[in-house]
Amino acid sequence: MSHDQNFFTVEFASLDFNNPDKTKYAYKLEGFNTEWIPSGNQRFATFTNLDPGEYIFRVKATNSDGTWNEEGKSIKVIVLPPWWQTWWFRCFAGILVIG
Repeated sequence: MSHDQNFFTVEFASLDFNNPDKTKYAYKLEGFNTEWIPSGNQRFATFTNLDPGEYIFRVKATNSDGTWNEEGKSIKVIVLPPWWQTWWFRCFAGILVIG
């Protein structure tokens, strides 16, 4: 994602079809959240205003019996910095100042 895409939503679902109303979810965005965020049976998470960097979104769910799948699933999220905060721009600006 680019630095100006400051709002995104991740939707997720469990494949337990026995009693989907009893399925509970929890998620966290490593690098942003330190603790799991319980979301009940809500199947999406929304994030805004992330700083540039790499994050890992993790989600886990229960089955209809309430047993958590601790392994869960994850995806990597990368927020790119604006061009004026990149290493190549800073090097170019340093060379320009020295010159």
